[in-house]
Amino acid sequence: MMCHCEKITGSKNEISRISRAKEAIKVLRNMSCILDSRLLELGWSMREMATPDNMGACVEAIKDMNKGSSLSIDEMIRKCDARISALEEGIEKLKREDREFHLV
Repeated sequence: MMCHCEKITGSKNEISRISRAKEAIKVLRNMSCILDSRLLELGWSMREMATPDNMGACVEAIKDMNKGSSLSIDEMIRKCDARISALEEGIEKLKREDREFHLV
């Protein structure tokens, strides 16, 4: 058995980096929501420029421009959460082993 203090510190540092990345991704999600809103506004303003025949298609095309990004952003946040959970579980295991090592 060996001391895991360095591994624990490294895992805590990784959790900190992932948490910061997750916060940046949340900002990106907010920006994506703003973009969705602006695209919807653009779609509605297209009504003035489009003919009745193609208006619906134009509005839908504009609205769908940012459609996939929200799903991708949510998936990135889920992956960050999963990685943080895995690291926290690993830290707890290392701490238990470390306690036994330092008691000897």
